[in-house]
Amino acid sequence: MPRLRRRLTAVIVSGVVTLLVVMLELNARTDAVVPQIGALARSLEAIAYDLRLRALTPAFPDLKQPVVIVDLDEASLERIGQFPWPRATTARLIERIMEAGAAVVALDMVFAEPEINPVARIVDVAPGTLSAPTLTELKDHAEQFSGDRRLARLVADAAATDVVFGSFLGGNERPRGVAPPGILTLSPEQAGSNSFYKFSSWTSVIADIAGHELADHVGIGHIITLPDALDGVIRRAPLLVQVGDVLVPSLALEAARRYLLIDQFEIEMTRQGALLSPAALVLDGSIRIPLDRHGGVLVPFRGPAKTFPYLSAADVLQGRLAAEQQASLADAVVLIGTSAIGLADLRSTPLDRVYPGVEVHATLVHALLEAATRSTRPAFPREPVLKLEMTALGLLATGLLLSLLMPLMGALLLTVMAAALGALWVAICTVAWTRYALDLPLTSPLLLLAGVTVTNLILGYLQESSRRRELRGMFDQYVPPAHIERMIERGASISLDGESRVMTVLFGDIKGFTALSEGRSAQELKQILNELFSPVTQTLLDHQGTIDKYVGDMIMAFWNAPLVDARHREHALDAALAFEPTLERINALLASRGLPLVDMGLGINTGLMNVGDMGSDFRRAYTVLGDAVNLGSRIESLTRHYGVRILVGEQTRDELEGYLFRFIDRVAVKGREQTVRLYEPICRTADATPELESRLLRYHGAYWMYAERDWDRAAAAFDRLLEAEPDCILYRIYRGRIDELRNQDLGPDWNGEFRHTQK
Repeated sequence: MPRLRRRLTAVIVSGVVTLLVVMLELNARTDAVVPQIGALARSLEAIAYDLRLRALTPAFPDLKQPVVIVDLDEASLERIGQFPWPRATTARLIERIMEAGAAVVALDMVFAEPEINPVARIVDVAPGTLSAPTLTELKDHAEQFSGDRRLARLVADAAATDVVFGSFLGGNERPRGVAPPGILTLSPEQAGSNSFYKFSSWTSVIADIAGHELADHVGIGHIITLPDALDGVIRRAPLLVQVGDVLVPSLALEAARRYLLIDQFEIEMTRQGALLSPAALVLDGSIRIPLDRHGGVLVPFRGPAKTFPYLSAADVLQGRLAAEQQASLADAVVLIGTSAIGLADLRSTPLDRVYPGVEVHATLVHALLEAATRSTRPAFPREPVLKLEMTALGLLATGLLLSLLMPLMGALLLTVMAAALGALWVAICTVAWTRYALDLPLTSPLLLLAGVTVTNLILGYLQESSRRRELRGMFDQYVPPAHIERMIERGASISLDGESRVMTVLFGDIKGFTALSEGRSAQELKQILNELFSPVTQTLLDHQGTIDKYVGDMIMAFWNAPLVDARHREHALDAALAFEPTLERINALLASRGLPLVDMGLGINTGLMNVGDMGSDFRRAYTVLGDAVNLGSRIESLTRHYGVRILVGEQTRDELEGYLFRFIDRVAVKGREQTVRLYEPICRTADATPELESRLLRYHGAYWMYAERDWDRAAAAFDRLLEAEPDCILYRIYRGRIDELRNQDLGPDWNGEFRHTQK
């Protein structure tokens, strides 16, 4: 029962840990019921996501798609001038890229204000210093000096290259610039009840550059990346956001769709309660991009900053590109952005804490182009359908299973199993990510495994400590110290519950204690008993005996429990034989104090006994019960009758070798019908002298004649034995029985047995 209670406690506590982890997982959404728990759950999963991304991102990624970044780097600012550059300079940069054969130019910047025309400024500030003809001529040629007009003409006339302008969404009270046209128009039902990110204003390219009606080869895409609110790290980016009733693409999506010449779009939607949530964006009827519930994707980073090819904007403007660099622009998607520190377009990502924002867009463009190639591995990482719900159910089932199994295991097996399961789940997540771009939950399963494992280890340690204290408290005074240590080491195999096993029991009673106790106070008797029992107990403990109890001047011990002892008969007999020197020391002490001497009668029996922690709710003890125990007590009481110190039952003697025994009698003790043979152990066979063996041989011969009812010869034999040992009570008993039995009708089945009618 105690073991069952301990296991039940471990199951309950492990179940509570499981429920806590499941609650943590269910609160991992941004709309968590308990925001603090939700933030913790998302933080842990974000850490695991970042670690996995760093570990599994190849050092030298294979960038198969033509994506190039033209960088307004520190060198460009130093050589060309501070930013913002004149629109004419930007137009010249785009023109150089177009001349190199770029398919799409995407600008990670916003031209939200008109540029002041330098000629118009001169006309405004110097009307009194210039002649009228000069002012008229300047006004006539002012438009050709307008950077906005030049950029607009370049974009309008460049039919071979598509240009995509960037735009900000939100943050203003009123829109500025050209409204992003979007790629899909939502129905009234879809527009009013969906989970897309929604914006009501924008900051976009001015109409003087893009025109009120965009040309077919000019587009606008938003440049929102939305860092994680927890740590500011960019892990996701929205491909589509809602402005009014239209879906506006990101700069990357708009650039990729123009490169791929895609005009057909579909949105797969799923209903989650009252909201419609995007599930996927389908391009050209076959390219399916999984979306999260806000229309975003996990950014499939290919490496740290500068993984994609970078060209310095100054080198492009000044024609300093190497032939290989110049060739990389041909038929490519070229993104113009900046890595300069002062222009504040640096982001934090899982792979690099300082990462140019333009490279985030480049990464998305590359993945979109990869998706169009029908690659075996999905281009975008994706989460399983109903990830949160399936994870919670999986955690609950796994946690309950572990809660039932782990309490049955030892610490080593438990730790090995937990480590193996953790490694297996990490391996599954790794394969799912590398082969299928599947983002399986990593933190919560490992947290569950660690939580249940640590819980069971702690409970196991506490329970083991409690068990050690219990074992020590129960057996410290009754079991040899070496036994206790072995019991503690093998605690799992030691049962305090009742069980049946073949054991050996010893009863010892002090002879002469009545005379010793006469005229003495209880305090004196207590001191004398302590002095008597201390060496006696030590002798039993030295021979691996377990002390059962003391009753007055009687001591009881047993062998083969709580630890299994295959030599329990031998150990019990050796303990009994060792009492002779023990009693000599006791009597020497008593004689020195002028006290009467004592002796002990010892009864040993072997048989099937019930052993365990027994008693009541008020008092319990580890003890043995059974018929074999009662017989051992009866055997001890017969030592006085036969005048011997030690008597053993037949089940003890018959399984022992190497000892010299004297057969005592075949008796039926009071309360038992079945007879038992009794023996007196004399010594080990190796220690027997020829004279001792001869004397035992003569005695056994006399007993054989007695059992055969050869009364005359038996009487003569015992007479001769008594002449040699006149004080031997055993010889006198048999000589007296012969005279009593020779005239009785014993019946044909009599085999020498004697029935005792007293205990």
